[in-house]
Amino acid sequence: VTGTENLMMAAALAEGETRRVYAYAESANTYIAGVHNADAGAGGAEFTYRYQVGFEPMSRSSETEPNDMGQPASFPAVIEGTISSDQDVDAYTFTTTVAVTVDAVLTKGFRQAQVELRDDTGAVLGLSDGALFDTQLMPGTYQVRIGAAVGRAYELVIHPCR
Repeated sequence: VTGTENLMMAAALAEGETRRVYAYAESANTYIAGVHNADAGAGGAEFTYRYQVGFEPMSRSSETEPNDMGQPASFPAVIEGTISSDQDVDAYTFTTTVAVTVDAVLTKGFRQAQVELRDDTGAVLGLSDGALFDTQLMPGTYQVRIGAAVGRAYELVIHPCR
């Protein structure tokens, strides 16, 4: 994390609900993670939770236009890009050699851009604004496409779920 920028992610959970919350840190440093109960500090056995923190190295790259058809990306990866026009779509192609569950998440910049995941036949496996979570993939080649965010910079993180 550079400067005074904070890595703050929040998730409101209903009873019995499970949710992953991810933050990407650009450099080795000391970070503080915590859990807060918004219900007036109520706690005890009826308010239990599971908290897991993990770290994984990722390669960092930037988009290179033209990339509408699929710029190769490593997996896992952190990619910086910008949607430059109404017709611009940024596409990144990655390969997995094992069955894996992946997330594709916009973590910085414009986080509401359209995120789409396709298989090697072009079939859409997932479409969402800002993030695709828990998408199960078989070994193969896949493409993540970013669009609908003209003039906006973004950071895309593609990684396996743990």
